Amino acid sequence: AVVSMQLLSLTGASVQKGSDAGGGAVLNAGTLRMDDCTIFGNRAYSGAAIMNRGKLVLQRCVVAANSAGTGAVFAYAGSTDVKDCVFEENSAYAGAGLVSFAPTWVSDSTFRRNHATEGGAVFNADQLLMEGCNVVDNDAENVGGGIMNAGLFARLILRDSAVTNNSAVHKGGGLLVTEGDLKEGENTSSAVEVVNVSISGNHALQGAGVFNSGTLTLNATDVIG
Repeated sequence: AVVSMQLLSLTGASVQKGSDAGGGAVLNAGTLRMDDCTIFGNRAYSGAAIMNRGKLVLQRCVVAANSAGTGAVFAYAGSTDVKDCVFEENSAYAGAGLVSFAPTWVSDSTFRRNHATEGGAVFNADQLLMEGCNVVDNDAENVGGGIMNAGLFARLILRDSAVTNNSAVHKGGGLLVTEGDLKEGENTSSAVEVVNVSISGNHALQGAGVFNSGTLTLNATDVIG
């Protein structure tokens, strides 16, 4: 079931067991704020819990046990602001917790025990800022157990956070930074800035903590697996 919403605020709601091609529980094409909500057990090809094409604010929400091709929350267009939320036990091909294709801000949130083929918890292909977040116990069957940053315009700032005990079979147990789709003469590699982040206890065949083949800056950051 898809709900398209404009200028709507939901508080203390529970949205469960929806199924659709895009936005298994909620498809937002207007302005939507959700406070203290639980979005559980939904399915979709993209955005099992929420597909956002407008302006979305999530605050103190739990997004759990959703299944999608891309993302429990799929920031497809517009803007997405996530505050003090928990993403847990979601599954997807890419970015089981969150997929960002449009400007996205995430603060004081936890991503735990999510599972994907690529980008176990988070997959970013646009502009993503993550502050005060815990990315823990996520896994990927291929690459990017915790966070994957990839694509022509992918830019990620990660600060004041912890990336712990994530795993990927091949590359980037904690964080994977890949080159963009480069065209001759263009500097389009993905760019990541990591500031005051603890990266530890992650596992992968190559780059247990971080695998970088793009552009990466580390400041005041410890990488211990």
